[in-house]
Amino acid sequence: MPSSEVNLESFLIPLKEIKLATADFSHETQIGNGRLSVIYRGQLSKRWENRIVAIKRINKGSKQGEHEFHNELQMISMFHHQSIIPFVGYCDESSEIIIVYEYVVSGSLDHCLKDEINRRCITWAQRLKICIGAARGLGYLHSGIGEGIPVIHRAVKSSNILLDDNLEAKICGFGLSQFSNIKQRNTRNNAKAMGTRFYMDPINHGSGVVKIESDVYSFGVVLFEMLSGMLADSTTSIDDHKPQTLLNLVRRYYDDGVEKLTDPCIINQINSQSLQMFKEVAYKCISFVVEDRPTMDMIIKKLEEALDIQNHGATSTTIAQSYPYQNLERFLIPLTAINLATNELMLCGMLAYSKRRIGDDQPQTLLNLVRRYYNEGHDNLIDPQIRGQINTHSFHVIKEIAYRCISLNLKDRPTMNTIINSIEEALDIQNHGAVSTITQPDQKSQNLERYLIPLKEITLATACFSSETRIGDGGFGVCISHKSEERPTMETIIERIEDAMDFQELKKCKKRKT
Repeated sequence: MPSSEVNLESFLIPLKEIKLATADFSHETQIGNGRLSVIYRGQLSKRWENRIVAIKRINKGSKQGEHEFHNELQMISMFHHQSIIPFVGYCDESSEIIIVYEYVVSGSLDHCLKDEINRRCITWAQRLKICIGAARGLGYLHSGIGEGIPVIHRAVKSSNILLDDNLEAKICGFGLSQFSNIKQRNTRNNAKAMGTRFYMDPINHGSGVVKIESDVYSFGVVLFEMLSGMLADSTTSIDDHKPQTLLNLVRRYYDDGVEKLTDPCIINQINSQSLQMFKEVAYKCISFVVEDRPTMDMIIKKLEEALDIQNHGATSTTIAQSYPYQNLERFLIPLTAINLATNELMLCGMLAYSKRRIGDDQPQTLLNLVRRYYNEGHDNLIDPQIRGQINTHSFHVIKEIAYRCISLNLKDRPTMNTIINSIEEALDIQNHGAVSTITQPDQKSQNLERYLIPLKEITLATACFSSETRIGDGGFGVCISHKSEERPTMETIIERIEDAMDFQELKKCKKRKT
């Protein structure tokens, strides 16, 4: 028991005041109900600063409800933390036992997740912030609420996490909470195990031993609720398999990738490194090996880093200096990031996660289309807005370097310096090379047709092949010069000769001449 005692008399609210605030507990003011209570919304009088409050009315005649009321009253009156629901007062009068809290506008987390419209409005970054806020509240309890004696919540679940108008998390529901034995970090509870089945730690369930790690397990369930958008007690099927509850799905598909479990409302928002960090710490929370579960401080640190990665698109530069090679996976660069660096997105005019149909094929994402159509030519993928502008040589340089970047063989991927050189080369060709826009050749002749120069253009450039423009001859013809500023460079001439003719024959001819 903490040394400091709270004078509860100063928090007493007369039953008359509460009835006035709730219109005598009218149905219109009811906003929720639980296992042992009904929740109302009301506004107190001027004496209580006209505060909008949530009024938790314990069901009459419930022994368990009465026990939890006194336990929660003792607990919450001592808590002072921004992530704990503020305690306003209580009533114990005429067989009515009531606890009054500050009202939070956005309701409970489980209601937000149930409602698809609300769920769509909560981004991945906001979900991370909610998780961090809830973790800080639990961390405050576990660290001893400033008194040095840890508190075990014992009923961590999404319905006991409330959200204010800024989506800041507030922990509530302390009816089952207990002080922990500070030496053993756990306490024995001889009462029947309580709580919600799908959030309960299976290791300590029914053992009579209450541990801080059990709160961590329950919080891990909440983390996967946030990722998946489904509640712990709901079921769904994946790949036509039998419907299963959330944690069964997590354990079944974790190694295959939790992407199948990710809420479709946010799947296109999540930075892959942020997801990796989040899922790792969440999975540790639900470990069957209690010692492997992280502390709330560790969880907060990982969630904050996941949020930082999500917001800034880069990993934190902080690593443990004594372990310079640990957690290298955090520094993996996603293929999508490389694609962006090499103009793959800019070339196609479509986002990496969007889908497009080509011909009669099924709609596919960008990378699937690239791998499917690369050998047939990227013409089908080029953004129509720039198709008529692209120099064919510039296009060829860009598509080759971009495709090397997404190679499944890591050794084939170019360095950033190589990428920069290729992009600069493509830009130089685009700015100074001869204009030749993308066409739609048939598959057999597409490579050579890119290099076709109209006879009219050549005739004009050489003044109808006049002797004045002739500069030499060889086994296959003569080389013509012209004085126009648009004349091709020698590099361009060589490229066109080598692509249009049999290079081996050309070498034989050169050998005979020497």
